[in-house]
Amino acid sequence: MTARYSDIHMADSAHSLLNGLDLNLLLTLQALLAEKHVSRAATELGTTQPTVSRGLAQLRMAFGDPLLLRTGRGMVLTPVGQSLIAPLDMALAALARLPSIGSFDPRTARRHFRLLIPDVLGCGVIALLHQRLQPYPGLSFAVMGSEGDAVSSLLSGRTEIVVSAPTMEHSELYSKILPFQVPWSALIGPQHPHWNGTLTHRAWLESEHVQLVPAGQPERSSELERLLSGRAEQRRIRVQVQYLSGVAECVGNSALVATLPSPTALWLAQQRNIRAVPHPFKKIADLKVRLTWHALHQQDDGHRWLRDLLTDCLTNFLAQPAPPQPKKRKVR
Repeated sequence: MTARYSDIHMADSAHSLLNGLDLNLLLTLQALLAEKHVSRAATELGTTQPTVSRGLAQLRMAFGDPLLLRTGRGMVLTPVGQSLIAPLDMALAALARLPSIGSFDPRTARRHFRLLIPDVLGCGVIALLHQRLQPYPGLSFAVMGSEGDAVSSLLSGRTEIVVSAPTMEHSELYSKILPFQVPWSALIGPQHPHWNGTLTHRAWLESEHVQLVPAGQPERSSELERLLSGRAEQRRIRVQVQYLSGVAECVGNSALVATLPSPTALWLAQQRNIRAVPHPFKKIADLKVRLTWHALHQQDDGHRWLRDLLTDCLTNFLAQPAPPQPKKRKVR
Protein backbone atom coordinates (compact mmCIF):
# COMPACT_ATOMS: atom_id res chain seq x y z
CA MET A 1 0.00 0.00 0.00
CA THR A 2 1.39 3.42 -0.95
CA ALA A 3 1.54 5.92 1.89
CA ARG A 4 -0.24 9.20 1.34
CA TYR A 5 1.85 12.36 1.10
CA SER A 6 0.13 13.76 4.20
CA ASP A 7 1.08 10.66 6.23
CA ILE A 8 4.72 10.90 5.14
CA HIS A 9 4.75 14.64 5.83
CA MET A 10 3.30 14.15 9.32
CA ALA A 11 5.81 11.41 10.12
CA ASP A 12 8.72 13.58 8.89
CA SER A 13 7.40 16.55 10.89
CA ALA A 14 7.14 14.48 14.06
CA HIS A 15 10.65 13.09 13.52
CA SER A 16 12.14 16.54 12.94
CA LEU A 17 10.30 17.91 16.00
CA LEU A 18 11.53 15.19 18.37
CA ASN A 19 15.05 15.06 16.91
CA GLY A 20 17.24 16.52 19.64
CA LEU A 21 14.30 17.71 21.82
CA ASP A 22 14.68 16.90 25.51
CA LEU A 23 11.54 14.92 26.34
CA ASN A 24 11.49 16.56 29.77
CA LEU A 25 10.48 19.72 27.93
CA LEU A 26 7.18 18.02 27.17
CA LEU A 27 6.46 18.07 30.92
CA THR A 28 7.25 21.78 30.90
CA LEU A 29 4.89 22.21 27.95
CA GLN A 30 2.13 20.31 29.73
CA ALA A 31 2.45 22.49 32.84
CA LEU A 32 2.49 25.70 30.75
CA LEU A 33 -0.59 24.69 28.77
CA ALA A 34 -2.43 23.83 31.98
CA GLU A 35 -1.39 26.82 34.09
CA LYS A 36 -1.06 29.49 31.32
CA HIS A 37 1.46 31.15 33.61
CA VAL A 38 5.25 30.74 33.78
CA SER A 39 5.59 31.14 37.58
CA ARG A 40 2.72 28.77 38.37
CA ALA A 41 4.10 26.21 35.90
CA ALA A 42 7.49 26.45 37.64
CA THR A 43 5.84 25.86 41.02
CA GLU A 44 3.94 22.87 39.62
CA LEU A 45 7.17 21.40 38.23
CA GLY A 46 9.21 22.17 41.34
CA THR A 47 11.72 24.30 39.41
CA THR A 48 12.55 27.97 38.84
CA GLN A 49 10.86 30.57 36.66
CA PRO A 50 13.99 31.20 34.52
CA THR A 51 14.25 27.45 33.80
CA VAL A 52 10.64 27.35 32.59
CA SER A 53 11.14 30.53 30.54
CA ARG A 54 14.15 28.96 28.80
CA GLY A 55 12.11 25.81 28.19
CA LEU A 56 9.28 27.85 26.67
CA ALA A 57 11.74 29.53 24.31
CA GLN A 58 13.01 26.12 23.14
CA LEU A 59 9.47 24.81 22.71
CA ARG A 60 8.50 27.84 20.64
CA MET A 61 11.42 27.19 18.31
CA ALA A 62 10.64 23.45 18.10
CA PHE A 63 6.95 23.97 17.26
CA GLY A 64 7.44 27.13 15.22
CA ASP A 65 4.66 28.81 17.20
CA PRO A 66 4.47 31.12 20.26
CA LEU A 67 2.20 28.57 22.05
CA LEU A 68 1.30 31.19 24.71
CA LEU A 69 0.84 34.92 24.17
CA ARG A 70 0.77 37.67 26.77
CA THR A 71 -2.36 39.84 26.84
CA GLY A 72 -3.76 42.45 29.18
CA ARG A 73 -5.56 39.67 31.07
CA GLY A 74 -2.59 37.33 31.33
CA MET A 75 -1.30 34.64 28.99
CA VAL A 76 -3.57 32.84 26.53
CA LEU A 77 -2.96 29.78 24.39
CA THR A 78 -2.55 30.09 20.65
CA PRO A 79 -4.65 27.73 18.49
CA VAL A 80 -1.59 25.46 18.16
CA GLY A 81 -1.09 25.45 21.92
CA GLN A 82 -4.76 24.64 22.49
CA SER A 83 -4.62 21.77 19.99
CA LEU A 84 -1.62 20.22 21.78
CA ILE A 85 -3.37 19.71 25.15
CA ALA A 86 -5.22 16.44 24.48
CA PRO A 87 -2.53 14.57 22.46
CA LEU A 88 0.20 15.72 24.86
CA ASP A 89 -1.75 14.51 27.92
CA MET A 90 -2.31 11.14 26.28
CA ALA A 91 1.30 10.79 25.12
CA LEU A 92 2.71 11.59 28.56
CA ALA A 93 0.22 9.26 30.24
CA ALA A 94 1.36 6.47 27.90
CA LEU A 95 5.03 7.22 28.67
CA ALA A 96 4.33 7.12 32.40
CA ARG A 97 2.88 3.64 32.02
CA LEU A 98 5.84 2.18 30.12
CA PRO A 99 7.71 0.90 33.22
CA SER A 100 4.69 -1.07 34.43
CA ILE A 101 3.50 -2.60 31.15
CA GLY A 102 3.87 -6.36 31.29
CA SER A 103 5.14 -6.38 34.87
CA PHE A 104 2.40 -4.82 37.02
CA ASP A 105 2.55 -5.77 40.68
CA PRO A 106 0.05 -3.79 42.80
CA ARG A 107 2.20 -4.35 45.91
CA THR A 108 5.12 -2.38 44.48
CA ALA A 109 3.58 -0.27 41.67
CA ARG A 110 3.21 3.49 41.93
CA ARG A 111 0.25 4.64 39.87
CA HIS A 112 -2.58 7.15 39.95
CA PHE A 113 -5.83 6.14 38.23
CA ARG A 114 -8.40 8.64 36.96
CA LEU A 115 -12.02 7.47 36.97
CA LEU A 116 -15.37 8.92 36.04
CA ILE A 117 -18.14 7.50 38.23
CA PRO A 118 -21.49 9.31 38.43
CA ASP A 119 -22.73 10.31 41.87
CA VAL A 120 -25.64 7.87 41.69
CA LEU A 121 -23.21 4.92 41.52
CA GLY A 122 -20.19 6.37 43.27
CA CYS A 123 -22.02 6.75 46.58
CA GLY A 124 -21.60 3.04 47.36
CA VAL A 125 -18.45 2.28 45.35
CA ILE A 126 -15.79 4.91 46.08
CA ALA A 127 -15.32 4.02 49.76
CA LEU A 128 -15.25 0.32 48.88
CA LEU A 129 -12.63 0.89 46.18
CA HIS A 130 -10.52 2.88 48.63
CA GLN A 131 -10.80 0.05 51.15
CA ARG A 132 -9.72 -2.53 48.56
CA LEU A 133 -6.66 -0.43 47.65
CA GLN A 134 -5.45 -0.14 51.25
CA PRO A 135 -2.89 -3.00 50.94
CA TYR A 136 -1.25 -1.18 47.99
CA PRO A 137 0.30 2.09 49.26
CA GLY A 138 1.65 3.12 45.84
CA LEU A 139 -1.79 3.14 44.20
CA SER A 140 -4.19 6.07 44.34
CA PHE A 141 -7.19 7.27 42.37
CA ALA A 142 -9.22 10.36 41.53
CA VAL A 143 -12.95 10.31 40.75
CA MET A 144 -14.91 12.76 38.65
CA GLY A 145 -18.69 12.67 38.79
CA SER A 146 -20.03 14.25 35.61
CA GLU A 147 -20.95 12.32 32.48
CA GLY A 148 -21.20 15.49 30.39
CA ASP A 149 -18.19 14.89 28.13
CA ALA A 150 -17.16 11.32 28.93
CA VAL A 151 -16.09 10.34 25.40
CA SER A 152 -13.72 13.26 24.92
CA SER A 153 -12.42 12.73 28.45
CA LEU A 154 -11.47 9.14 27.54
CA LEU A 155 -10.03 10.10 24.15
CA SER A 156 -7.88 12.86 25.63
CA GLY A 157 -6.56 10.68 28.46
CA ARG A 158 -8.07 12.84 31.22
CA THR A 159 -10.07 9.78 32.31
CA GLU A 160 -9.02 6.13 32.18
CA ILE A 161 -12.31 4.36 32.99
CA VAL A 162 -15.89 5.61 32.78
CA VAL A 163 -18.66 3.84 34.70
CA SER A 164 -22.01 4.59 33.10
CA ALA A 165 -25.32 3.29 31.82
CA PRO A 166 -25.34 4.95 28.36
CA THR A 167 -23.34 3.35 25.55
CA MET A 168 -20.42 5.43 24.31
CA GLU A 169 -19.83 4.67 20.66
CA HIS A 170 -16.33 5.27 19.28
CA SER A 171 -13.88 3.12 17.34
CA GLU A 172 -11.11 3.74 19.91
CA LEU A 173 -13.16 2.73 22.95
CA TYR A 174 -13.65 -0.68 24.59
CA SER A 175 -16.62 -1.47 26.80
CA LYS A 176 -17.74 -4.21 29.19
CA ILE A 177 -21.30 -4.61 30.47
CA LEU A 178 -21.55 -5.93 34.02
CA PRO A 179 -23.24 -9.36 34.16
CA PHE A 180 -26.38 -8.22 35.98
CA GLN A 181 -29.09 -5.59 35.68
CA VAL A 182 -30.10 -3.11 38.34
CA PRO A 183 -33.79 -2.60 39.26
CA TRP A 184 -35.34 0.74 40.21
CA SER A 185 -36.93 1.92 43.44
CA ALA A 186 -38.93 4.91 44.60
CA LEU A 187 -37.68 6.93 47.54
CA ILE A 188 -40.12 8.62 49.93
CA GLY A 189 -39.87 10.46 53.24
CA PRO A 190 -42.03 10.77 56.39
CA GLN A 191 -44.08 13.63 54.92
CA HIS A 192 -45.25 11.58 51.96
CA PRO A 193 -48.92 10.50 52.38
CA HIS A 194 -48.00 6.85 51.67
CA TRP A 195 -45.09 6.72 54.12
CA ASN A 196 -46.85 4.02 56.15
CA GLY A 197 -48.62 2.31 53.27
CA THR A 198 -48.11 1.02 49.75
CA LEU A 199 -46.99 3.36 47.00
CA THR A 200 -49.23 2.47 44.05
CA HIS A 201 -48.68 3.57 40.47
CA ARG A 202 -51.48 6.12 40.77
CA ALA A 203 -50.12 7.48 44.06
CA TRP A 204 -46.62 7.72 42.57
CA LEU A 205 -47.94 9.50 39.48
CA GLU A 206 -49.97 11.98 41.54
CA SER A 207 -46.97 12.82 43.74
CA GLU A 208 -44.60 15.65 43.02
CA HIS A 209 -41.13 14.47 42.01
CA VAL A 210 -37.50 15.41 42.53
CA GLN A 211 -35.32 14.38 39.58
CA LEU A 212 -31.58 13.70 39.68
CA VAL A 213 -29.84 15.25 36.65
CA PRO A 214 -26.17 14.24 37.14
CA ALA A 215 -24.95 15.57 33.81
CA GLY A 216 -26.45 18.99 34.49
CA GLN A 217 -28.80 18.75 31.50
CA PRO A 218 -32.36 19.04 32.86
CA GLU A 219 -33.77 19.72 29.41
CA ARG A 220 -32.84 16.22 28.27
CA SER A 221 -35.85 13.90 28.12
CA SER A 222 -35.34 10.81 30.27
CA GLU A 223 -36.31 7.26 29.38
CA LEU A 224 -38.90 7.38 32.15
CA GLU A 225 -40.59 10.41 30.57
CA ARG A 226 -40.67 8.67 27.20
CA LEU A 227 -42.28 5.57 28.71
CA LEU A 228 -44.92 7.63 30.50
CA SER A 229 -45.63 9.60 27.34
CA GLY A 230 -46.36 6.35 25.51
CA ARG A 231 -49.08 5.70 28.09
CA ALA A 232 -50.43 9.26 27.84
CA GLU A 233 -49.20 9.85 31.41
CA GLN A 234 -46.94 12.49 32.88
CA ARG A 235 -45.28 12.94 36.25
CA ARG A 236 -44.93 16.34 37.86
CA ILE A 237 -41.25 17.17 38.31
CA ARG A 238 -41.13 19.92 40.92
CA VAL A 239 -37.38 19.97 41.60
CA GLN A 240 -34.29 19.02 39.57
CA VAL A 241 -31.06 18.46 41.49
CA GLN A 242 -27.56 17.75 40.22
CA TYR A 243 -26.32 16.06 43.40
CA LEU A 244 -27.51 12.89 45.09
CA SER A 245 -27.31 14.45 48.55
CA GLY A 246 -29.73 17.14 47.35
CA VAL A 247 -32.22 14.47 46.26
CA ALA A 248 -32.09 12.83 49.70
CA GLU A 249 -32.51 16.22 51.38
CA CYS A 250 -35.61 16.99 49.31
CA VAL A 251 -37.20 13.58 49.94
CA GLY A 252 -36.47 13.64 53.67
CA ASN A 253 -37.99 17.08 54.22
CA SER A 254 -41.00 17.11 51.91
CA ALA A 255 -43.62 14.95 50.20
CA LEU A 256 -41.47 14.69 47.06
CA VAL A 257 -40.69 11.25 45.63
CA ALA A 258 -37.53 10.24 43.76
CA THR A 259 -36.78 7.45 41.28
CA LEU A 260 -33.33 5.90 41.71
CA PRO A 261 -31.51 2.58 41.11
CA SER A 262 -32.47 0.27 43.96
CA PRO A 263 -28.97 -0.09 45.52
CA THR A 264 -28.60 3.71 45.58
CA ALA A 265 -32.07 4.19 47.07
CA LEU A 266 -31.33 1.57 49.75
CA TRP A 267 -27.96 3.20 50.50
CA LEU A 268 -29.62 6.59 51.00
CA ALA A 269 -32.37 5.05 53.12
CA GLN A 270 -29.72 3.65 55.47
CA GLN A 271 -28.21 7.12 55.92
CA ARG A 272 -31.46 9.05 56.56
CA ASN A 273 -35.02 8.69 57.75
CA ILE A 274 -36.39 7.85 54.30
CA ARG A 275 -37.74 4.67 52.68
CA ALA A 276 -36.80 2.81 49.51
CA VAL A 277 -39.84 0.97 48.14
CA PRO A 278 -40.37 -1.20 45.05
CA HIS A 279 -41.01 1.06 42.10
CA PRO A 280 -44.72 1.00 41.22
CA PHE A 281 -44.11 1.69 37.51
CA LYS A 282 -43.17 -1.78 36.25
CA LYS A 283 -42.40 -0.70 32.70
CA ILE A 284 -39.00 0.78 33.59
CA ALA A 285 -36.25 -1.41 32.14
CA ASP A 286 -33.58 -2.54 34.58
CA LEU A 287 -30.37 -0.55 34.39
CA LYS A 288 -27.34 -1.93 32.55
CA VAL A 289 -24.02 -0.66 33.91
CA ARG A 290 -20.82 -0.76 31.86
CA LEU A 291 -17.15 0.13 32.08
CA THR A 292 -15.61 1.97 29.12
CA TRP A 293 -11.92 2.66 28.46
CA HIS A 294 -9.58 3.70 25.66
CA ALA A 295 -7.94 1.13 23.39
CA LEU A 296 -4.59 2.42 24.65
CA HIS A 297 -5.26 0.66 27.98
CA GLN A 298 -6.58 -2.63 26.58
CA GLN A 299 -3.34 -4.60 27.04
CA ASP A 300 -2.11 -2.68 30.08
CA ASP A 301 -1.79 -5.17 32.97
CA GLY A 302 -2.28 -2.48 35.60
CA HIS A 303 -5.38 -1.17 33.91
CA ARG A 304 -6.75 -4.68 33.50
CA TRP A 305 -6.16 -5.29 37.21
CA LEU A 306 -8.05 -2.10 38.08
CA ARG A 307 -10.95 -3.00 35.77
CA ASP A 308 -11.33 -6.34 37.54
CA LEU A 309 -11.17 -4.68 40.96
CA LEU A 310 -13.68 -1.98 39.99
CA THR A 311 -16.01 -4.62 38.53
CA ASP A 312 -15.89 -6.50 41.82
CA CYS A 313 -16.63 -3.32 43.83
CA LEU A 314 -19.56 -2.42 41.56
CA THR A 315 -20.92 -5.96 41.81
CA ASN A 316 -20.73 -5.77 45.61
CA PHE A 317 -22.78 -2.59 45.62
CA LEU A 318 -25.17 -3.01 42.69
CA ALA A 319 -26.01 -6.72 42.73
CA GLN A 320 -28.21 -6.32 45.80
CA PRO A 321 -31.84 -7.41 46.00
CA ALA A 322 -34.49 -4.75 45.47
CA PRO A 323 -36.36 -3.59 48.57
CA PRO A 324 -39.02 -6.12 49.61
CA GLN A 325 -42.67 -5.62 48.86
CA PRO A 326 -44.53 -4.30 51.92
CA LYS A 327 -46.63 -6.90 53.71
CA LYS A 328 -50.32 -6.62 53.02
CA ARG A 329 -52.37 -5.81 56.09
CA LYS A 330 -54.98 -8.32 57.06
CA VAL A 331 -58.53 -7.04 56.83
CA ARG A 332 -60.54 -8.00 59.94
